[in-house]
Amino acid sequence: MSEEVASGLYPDAYTVGWVVAIAALSDLAAVGADPVGVLLTSTWGPDWPRADRASMASGFAAALRASGTALLGGDSSTGAATVLSATAIGCSDERPMSRVGAQPGDVLCTTGAAGAGAALGLKFLIGEERGDPPFRPRARLAEGSALRRFASACIDTSDGLLQAVAVLASVNGLGAQLEWSSELLDAQSAQLFDAKDLPRWLIWLSELGDYELMAAIPEELWPEAQAEVGPLSRLGQFTAGPDVEIDTGARVVPLDLDRLASIVEADPSARGALLAEIVEWARKEGLP
Repeated sequence: MSEEVASGLYPDAYTVGWVVAIAALSDLAAVGADPVGVLLTSTWGPDWPRADRASMASGFAAALRASGTALLGGDSSTGAATVLSATAIGCSDERPMSRVGAQPGDVLCTTGAAGAGAALGLKFLIGEERGDPPFRPRARLAEGSALRRFASACIDTSDGLLQAVAVLASVNGLGAQLEWSSELLDAQSAQLFDAKDLPRWLIWLSELGDYELMAAIPEELWPEAQAEVGPLSRLGQFTAGPDVEIDTGARVVPLDLDRLASIVEADPSARGALLAEIVEWARKEGLP
């Protein structure tokens, strides 16, 4: 969590601790493992007073309790800058899921709505208060365990929804046709983007994700998976590829994911112009 901590992305030390724990546990959820516990390594820079360190520890512990696991140990020291790193350890009595295995025709789905991470990132960029509602993502451990019976591939959305689609499509040599629906968006986050006159599809583009799980499920297993895993939101289907497209209901729009990713990779001084260019392109294409 060095980059996020250094940038001041998270509004308070408690949130930092919470996300450090969830980031590690979410990777266990994405393979369907049951957590044994978590190790924490903390290097404290001079800008973190003792009160903030204690608050971080409280947030970390609360996330572990919410996930049904505990701290196993770790190490703490001081240094030139603050770096926090967690390692989650888990076990599985079945073969774990991986990112490889999806096939054309598999249903692409997620365990929850997208938007809380994108909203946090937007508030950070424009200097708005980020504490309401607090950013408290969950590690979808129970869902990951249940998905093992159905999923041909799985990943978490910690780096954003479209980034997760791009990774699964790339490692499996596939394309995808996504079905746009506002039901796949967190309602409060969508309202924030509407209030700022920003297209809602930017929530999918955000690389600050929600730690949901994204899975590929064979079409014939989809009804049973919906019944047994819990609420699953259908995002679309994998195709023989290689294109990733969004069906808006009015037309199908191809996505240049490399171009979209250039916003994140660009120099900060150039991001505003790139974002304005992409927003203008999206509006011409009829993206919501």
